Amino acid sequence: METTINYNGTEITLSSEYVGTAYPWGKEYLKQHHEVSVWVGDEHIEFDFYCNDYELGEDGLRKAFYYFLSDGIAYDNAKDIDDFQSEFGYTKMSDCIKAYNGCKDAYDKWTSLCDINIYDICNWMYDKYEF
Repeated sequence: METTINYNGTEITLSSEYVGTAYPWGKEYLKQHHEVSVWVGDEHIEFDFYCNDYELGEDGLRKAFYYFLSDGIAYDNAKDIDDFQSEFGYTKMSDCIKAYNGCKDAYDKWTSLCDINIYDICNWMYDKYEF
């Protein structure tokens, strides 16, 4: 599946490839694993997305992208890992570090891809697609 978002004249193309099943949050959380690609011009990034759906339609791709951007914002909003832990209520430090690093990875990937402000596009997606 593939879909294109037109954000202020910039085309952002989203696509996904189904990888299989995974347990990203422990044995009790079986999820479907997708590798999502985000293209802006000739440049692209990829991220893993876990959900209950075997296939991601256009809406699923947009949601995955929105969640990816939201993760990046969670990292950027935190002053440090302690602030992140307090904000999200982690009690197990290893879980906190894993989540923090994942959110940092999302932020770093997006900011390396293009100069579109992560907050602006995330807010626009929220309003346009009513997430």
